[in-house]
Amino acid sequence: GPTGPQGPTGPTGATSASSSMVFTGTYNFNSIGTNGQTKYLPLSGGAITVASAGFASEVVLSQIILPNACSSEKLFIQVGTAPGAGNSYTYTLRDASTATDTLLTCTVSGANTSCNSAQTFAISAGTLLELKTVASGAPPTTYVSSAFSCQ
Repeated sequence: GPTGPQGPTGPTGATSASSSMVFTGTYNFNSIGTNGQTKYLPLSGGAITVASAGFASEVVLSQIILPNACSSEKLFIQVGTAPGAGNSYTYTLRDASTATDTLLTCTVSGANTSCNSAQTFAISAGTLLELKTVASGAPPTTYVSSAFSCQ
């Protein structure tokens, strides 16, 4: 027989959650950190070797472009070797577009091998981001893993 009349429009479905972005990187510091020495690292990539003079200034190689606007969530850092007594590495998510540090920062010090930070702030699409690390004391060579998430 013939097709029947169209039924009423159903209710609007649930709004989907916004998508999250996660950037991860692993780095091999092949030189002992020097007190006050600053390095700039890309937020994504694997087995990136950071030499004593490598990425000592902000360069395009250390920056990623954020593809979508998001709100920052968390920064996690894990090191292979603890910095040791009186030594530390401080890690900060940096907005390379404006050459400013963000609120996401944490420090691995002494016998600790990890740190994390949770701060929420808006980041615009197209922003250049990088991870800044500053040595204090003389932390040993180590492998470092990082993760940054935003939604």
